[in-house]
Amino acid sequence: MIIRLVIMLHDGKETKGDENKYRSEMERLYSEKTEKEELINTFRGFAQDLETRHADDSSIREQEKELRRLFPENNRQIQAFVKNGKGKKAYNPNEINPKEQALCQNIVELDPFSTVDRNRVKKIIQDEEEKEIFDFEKDNINPLTEGAFERLVQERYSRVEMNKDKEKLENQIK
Repeated sequence: MIIRLVIMLHDGKETKGDENKYRSEMERLYSEKTEKEELINTFRGFAQDLETRHADDSSIREQEKELRRLFPENNRQIQAFVKNGKGKKAYNPNEINPKEQALCQNIVELDPFSTVDRNRVKKIIQDEEEKEIFDFEKDNINPLTEGAFERLVQERYSRVEMNKDKEKLENQIK
């Protein structure tokens, strides 16, 4: 009989210990759940702010109004220049770019790293094409002065940055 009482007391102690462990584990899990719910709500708010900012983005419209005010003549050409930049000549995949050909002429075909060198040349050409360097004599739109042309080029660079920001915002929303 004493053995049974000792076993029952021992079982009672284990049950009380298990209950304490269970309660402490439940409290920890509940606090983690609360923290994660708050984090999710914060992210939802952030996503809603991004979507609102994307929908209300008026910087491009403001820039277009400013361009109409600054350059009342040739408005379509000016708007197209700021929106698109200067036209880039598109090369067919089968057609060889003369600049690429000139840069690749000293690459040795038997060199095991020739493909790396060719890819590097293509990357350099692509980076140069993205930079959009404008020349007053070549790219000037009708009777713009040099100062007005510089202002127009700065507006183009601003538009490129706006488009990058907009694209980045769209990627964050996704």
